[in-house]
Amino acid sequence: LNLCGYWYFLHRVKMVDRWKAGDKAVVEAEWENRGVAPAYHSFQLKLRLDGTTTIDLDAIESGNCRWNPSENGETFQEKYVVKLPAGVESGTYTLKLKLYSPDANRDVKLALKRDRRDEAGYYTIGAIRVE
Repeated sequence: LNLCGYWYFLHRVKMVDRWKAGDKAVVEAEWENRGVAPAYHSFQLKLRLDGTTTIDLDAIESGNCRWNPSENGETFQEKYVVKLPAGVESGTYTLKLKLYSPDANRDVKLALKRDRRDEAGYYTIGAIRVE
């Protein structure tokens, strides 16, 4: 079914490995659309930190309407500014993300290994340290 429309691949995510509670951080992502059409509705990027507690960060416009299909493997670079709430407990957290369609009220599945996806639809990206 993904081949009939958009089909998103997340190639890489780049970020600093230490975040400070109350500050902003930048998360860079490289996306590819291997489908045959762009999305006509904007999707949100949702980020979650899992550690001693679970913290859902504010949803961010993903930029997905710009990710046009390409036969030559063209990728799209996005920079997301993330605000980490003040008072987040110090420690190591697992950063997770997902795309979400507010119009359809559903998650958008990504072309990533199934074992990276949890029961809430988030994909594990890596560890970060909150100070």
